[in-house]
Amino acid sequence: MRRTLLFSTITAALLATSPASAAAPNPVITTAWPAGARPGSTVEVTLTGTGIEKLTQLKSTAPGLRAESIGDAKSKRFRVVIPKTTPPGLYEIRLAGQSGVSSPRTFQIGNRPEVTEAEPNNTPDVAKPVPLDVIINGRILEAGDQDCHRFTAGKGQRVIIECWAERIDSDLHPVLQLFDAEGHLLKVSRGYYGIDPLIDFRVPANGDYVVRLHDLTYTGGANHVYRLDIDTGPRVALAVPGVIHRGHATRVTLLGWNLAQRTDAPAPALARVEVEIPPGKATPTWPFPVRLAPSQTPLDAMTWQLPGGHAPVLIGVTTWQSFTAPTTTTPTDRPADRNPLRGRWPACRGGREGLVQLQGPKRRSDLYRVDRRTNGIAGPPGRLGARSRWTNRTAAMSSRSPQHRRRGFPPGTPPRAGAVPGPSDGRTPSCLQPTAGIHPDPRKVTGCHCGGKSRPPTWP
Repeated sequence: MRRTLLFSTITAALLATSPASAAAPNPVITTAWPAGARPGSTVEVTLTGTGIEKLTQLKSTAPGLRAESIGDAKSKRFRVVIPKTTPPGLYEIRLAGQSGVSSPRTFQIGNRPEVTEAEPNNTPDVAKPVPLDVIINGRILEAGDQDCHRFTAGKGQRVIIECWAERIDSDLHPVLQLFDAEGHLLKVSRGYYGIDPLIDFRVPANGDYVVRLHDLTYTGGANHVYRLDIDTGPRVALAVPGVIHRGHATRVTLLGWNLAQRTDAPAPALARVEVEIPPGKATPTWPFPVRLAPSQTPLDAMTWQLPGGHAPVLIGVTTWQSFTAPTTTTPTDRPADRNPLRGRWPACRGGREGLVQLQGPKRRSDLYRVDRRTNGIAGPPGRLGARSRWTNRTAAMSSRSPQHRRRGFPPGTPPRAGAVPGPSDGRTPSCLQPTAGIHPDPRKVTGCHCGGKSRPPTWP
């Protein structure tokens, strides 16, 4: 009887997994061309994928976007209408129908005129001219392929050349090279936003320049798509502070290129502009029109769009007091009552390079935890060390991991990384020390929650 029951069970399992009764494959979009468009435009978008034959509708998280099918079951083509009111950013598109909903695909709403690459453009001699302040839609279709684009710029202009590939779900690992009219290599970038490269170019003389783009390993394919900005307009890289107090008006400094307060300092120096975020805007929103890193997915945050800017910037929102801490190059042992940050524990801070003096705990027996969240802000990851100074001695931050005790907190360190011991006299301050490493980068902004035993109710 047991053998009969076992045989019946195995037979039923085999029948359930046979090809005749196998479930349909999950619908997956593998390519979208073009991968973006401008507000106020109408474009024809072609999608390819697997298991999408019965999906006839295109859905998007972009506000107001409308799509009409103009293809058939084999050709997924849509006429996409984007209202002028749609904010710039990265949004999802999906196919939907009776058989379900497809995987998402990133579709970018840009804030510049759009053009499509014109072939042949494999070498600088045949590079087609393009105007400044445009977004070029292109593809590296074959192995060894490379695209060259020629532009004319004037002396003193600051031209930002930025490639969007990884952030729009492309298989392309782009490399950007910039040449002058005589073919001299001026700049190279292999990654700035993750593996997506960016070249910050201050034009030394009037003339023509050529930007060349290819895959790092010289591969190609239908999904090696890219969007290339050649821009002299305002562009925002990050906000300082990167975390603001929910429901409170906050003065925020936006850092980037070609902003109101320009700088003549060489790269990587950034221009800046100050904006006031009103209380009604200082509240978490969802979804975000930006690409999130895995460490940013639990964020309470909002986005801010600078008028005329190329894309929104992500800003964290917390229920705790937020401020930008002044920095200094060396710590001091000044009394706590002269410390400008006295009484600011717990709080969130956003700051850049240097030391940050903080009013510490009152007794040496107290431990104040420091929650470090560099990767939760728009800049690239950096390191953070924390120490408490008392009687001319420095104590390293404690942590569960021995290497963290020796080296501080490396990129990607999770919250609750360590604690700062208090001073023996209750007067000397503690300090946080973000470090830039061997490649100084003004985008490296550290956000910390400094507090006692309790964790903040919401921490971006």
